[in-house]
Amino acid sequence: MRIGIDIDDVIAKTGQIFYQKINERFGTKVDFTKVPYYSWVDEQVFKKGYSADEFYGFLNEFQTSSPYHETLVLRRGFKEIVKKFYKKGHIIYLISNRHVLILPYTTVWLKNLGILPYVSGVLHNSYMVKPFSQFKIREAKRLKIDIFLEDALDYALPLAKNKIKVLLFDRPWNQKQDLPRNIYRVDDWEQAEKIIKKLETVKD
Repeated sequence: MRIGIDIDDVIAKTGQIFYQKINERFGTKVDFTKVPYYSWVDEQVFKKGYSADEFYGFLNEFQTSSPYHETLVLRRGFKEIVKKFYKKGHIIYLISNRHVLILPYTTVWLKNLGILPYVSGVLHNSYMVKPFSQFKIREAKRLKIDIFLEDALDYALPLAKNKIKVLLFDRPWNQKQDLPRNIYRVDDWEQAEKIIKKLETVKD
């Protein structure tokens, strides 16, 4: 299978770090456990009078600072499971809407953690295509992705609409009940591995 995997809050623990820094910088009161949908945080910042350039510029600057990736940790089970996927012959791409300027930092981080040998490519949003979901749809189609592992409904629903199976990691911001049949909600990487094993034997 050809597998696309998001980075932030799918393979890495990033949300709590981000929201803490956003609160400090923009005076918001974001609670990680109560974020209702993915773009809600952006809206809270804009309500404070900050522009999109100020907000996204801050996020890019934060992610390219040395301490950020040095302290960023993988989610439990990912490293062992991605090795298993690789050994079974799955083709794996990490596809993120992180800005392309962050790509060198992401790559070094993945290299230091020993992940790079198991993935065929690491892609970031070179053109910052909006809506951001279009970037993931475009790359998923280009790379003939069979299944995409994601945490944001903003991206999961459009991918599913384009007939790409999605494993949706359960997060506070994706609590929608009536999901399409080709979206499978999972709690962790162990559960994701089990579902992918089942999907390997299913023919459309």
